[in-house]
Amino acid sequence: MRTEPAARGLLDLDALSKRKISTGEPVTLRWIIMHLIEETARHNGHIDLLGEMADGVTGD
Repeated sequence: MRTEPAARGLLDLDALSKRKISTGEPVTLRWIIMHLIEETARHNGHIDLLGEMADGVTGD
């Protein structure tokens, strides 16, 4: 994963980012990690839906 080298060695989850997000504010490492988890889960859900549409089999 490309994010692992960037976060390696950062132990403080409340450390602020150097770059600011669209609101003009820096975010914490904790916010970034949670955002990555949310986005990964969302995309996994999309893949599940596509798979169900393709083969008609739904998961439990």
